[in-house]
Amino acid sequence: MDAWFELYQQFSDTIESAKSDILFFRGHSDASWQLVPTLARVNVRNPTQIEKMIYFDFLTRAGSLLPANNSCWNNAFAMQHHGLPTRLLDWTENFATALYFALKGATGESCVWILNPFALNGTAINREVLLRPEDLSGTYDDYFISDVKKLEARVVAVSPLRHHPRVYHQRAGFTVHDDLRIPLDKIYPEVLTKIVIPKNAQYGARRFLKLVGISEFTLFPDLDGLARELNNEHYQK
Repeated sequence: MDAWFELYQQFSDTIESAKSDILFFRGHSDASWQLVPTLARVNVRNPTQIEKMIYFDFLTRAGSLLPANNSCWNNAFAMQHHGLPTRLLDWTENFATALYFALKGATGESCVWILNPFALNGTAINREVLLRPEDLSGTYDDYFISDVKKLEARVVAVSPLRHHPRVYHQRAGFTVHDDLRIPLDKIYPEVLTKIVIPKNAQYGARRFLKLVGISEFTLFPDLDGLARELNNEHYQK
């Protein structure tokens, strides 16, 4: 039997058994990577101090590139999607989107993580709901920049209003991490499933993505995304 078909059945069975209207998915092109936000991966002595500096510099230098009334959370989401280290770990509600990122640049085994955000919040804050950022008692600034409040748990799952184009097109959700030391898969392993994609299933997985219309330009709907898609089509055979 085709390796991708067997793997697809595993994904399908896992998703169905979760019995949840919304799941979060995250693709890793290296199956050994753990679930930590980018701020936990930077090689600096004091990442929390750098975080405050970058947040301030991003807001002051962006000027009109950011809306004048942008919320603290939307500023953090914009930072995350433009490559700056934050305490956010980005997920998607679309399985195929996570699969795309799992395959992008993969040279060995990759994987897709499946998270039940309701179960995560039920375990973390005793509220089995998918939070909006405004449901929390503070803002990203309150928790991590000004330090006037403490995040309600070591990790929480949130689903933002999707004003940012990449957040919208990638159907993004996020986990917010107060704890930078321990990966999510070590803190709350019971709310997660990891499915490894072996090399012999990746060709079939890429054919599946082409069939369902997931590409660089559909996920990054700007000229950068279009240029990368055209490079992939015409130069990287």
